[in-house]
Amino acid sequence: IILYLKSIKNIELHDHNDDNPYVEMKLKPSDSIAGDQLQRSSYKPATNHPQWEPNEKFQFILSDDNDTHIAVSVLSYKEKDPVPLGDAKIKIKDLTLTKTRTNKSVKLIDSTTGKNNGVIQFDILFNTVNEALSYEEQT
Repeated sequence: IILYLKSIKNIELHDHNDDNPYVEMKLKPSDSIAGDQLQRSSYKPATNHPQWEPNEKFQFILSDDNDTHIAVSVLSYKEKDPVPLGDAKIKIKDLTLTKTRTNKSVKLIDSTTGKNNGVIQFDILFNTVNEALSYEEQT
């Protein structure tokens, strides 16, 4: 599965001058063949509507999608520890399996308040391992 990170809309920041949002994604549970797959985006300085142009690409290898999901966390990059801004879960079995890029919007939930804290937008593409490797060789 390939995710193209596009943007986050209306995320509430803790400190507008010092928050630098970025995204972490991890396949859960770990894939039986590919193992842990934690990936991070670049950060966007001082914005509550970060956009990644060109879209940042994240590729996950799935050998079984029965109960698999991608845990998405939006954090703020600071000098010390990252500050959590919102979390989401993308269930693989709920996605439409298609060979074309499909837009997906997911609500972010603030882990401390349980309230909605913005929307993250992706394009999602499914490939077989051979198709993904072939695509990588071409780019």
